[in-house]
Amino acid sequence: MSKHLKKLLALILALAMITTMFPAVMAAEHFIEDEIDLDKPYVYTQADFDELQTDVFASIENIKVEAAQKMGGIGVMKEADYANLIPQVIRAVESSSTYAKGTLEQHGNYLYWQTVKGIACCYDPRMEAELNNTEDAPSAEEIARVEADAAAMLQPPKRGGTPTSINVGLIQPYWKDATHYYDATFNDYSPDYLETWQTLYGTTGGSANYRYTLTDASVDNIAKTIENCGLVLIDSHGATDYSDGYGDRTSKANCSYICIKTKKGITTADCEPQTGPFGTYYHYLKSSNAYYISGTCIGNHMTKKAPSSFVWLGACLGMATDGLCAPLRAQGVEAVFGYSQTVTFPGDRDYMENAM
Repeated sequence: MSKHLKKLLALILALAMITTMFPAVMAAEHFIEDEIDLDKPYVYTQADFDELQTDVFASIENIKVEAAQKMGGIGVMKEADYANLIPQVIRAVESSSTYAKGTLEQHGNYLYWQTVKGIACCYDPRMEAELNNTEDAPSAEEIARVEADAAAMLQPPKRGGTPTSINVGLIQPYWKDATHYYDATFNDYSPDYLETWQTLYGTTGGSANYRYTLTDASVDNIAKTIENCGLVLIDSHGATDYSDGYGDRTSKANCSYICIKTKKGITTADCEPQTGPFGTYYHYLKSSNAYYISGTCIGNHMTKKAPSSFVWLGACLGMATDGLCAPLRAQGVEAVFGYSQTVTFPGDRDYMENAM
């Protein structure tokens, strides 16, 4: 038998074996076409996220809509109301074809899980309320405790550098101009950030090319801005990975995040589970309305060190943990300013204008 004939017969035999196995493979649990090898770096695609939006997050949205209709509208639902939906959300997640079994965990009123493709997801009652402008204020006890914790972070190791770039960056994932925004509550607030940014880069003589808004405010563009600017202003929502429904967002929080509106550039490495003082957490999370990124997630997308810069985090809970500030400082940022609790829009605007 010739060598070529042997190769041909071997190929036919292999095809036959694959064909007989195919029905069993199709029936295997969690089989998804083009399954991802999580051991290799992979940048998630639009299709990967679309699959979730039409599956588990569509189910969660239906749960929220039904609850809102019974209560008289989404505008009256508070954090506690979203927290009351957790048992239904758990059932929706666990029955989803995209859910990776055994990954669902509850952290206070906060749920997170991974999909079979490794995407880290969450259900966050506090952010649901914040995005609909119905968030409850933190308690006086929580504010006092967090202020004390924040005070302990005010003396970080001195790096001793001064900014080596005259560029000023502005990140605005929820707002662009008076007619374009993701969150209408930003419309009377974010113009001040834009005006301040224009004044600052005009004064320094820096480039006007480092403003990213809406879906252009991706993790890669944020990383690029921090790499190239001596000052970066971030105007966004913020979160931690914990809430308990009584104004406490921080006592068991592993990480702080800023929220963006695009999944562009997110990789399998960004979604790897981490272990913190309060259990599992992630440097990136997808919710039904936002994408959460930590300082480590941003740092993973930087290609060079920051120029001894200053980062202003105009975002709630940005300094509730060191999940944003410490990784950015490790990437060359000289100092990070932020809020340890929920901040009002007028309060941040006034503070920012006076500070700048």
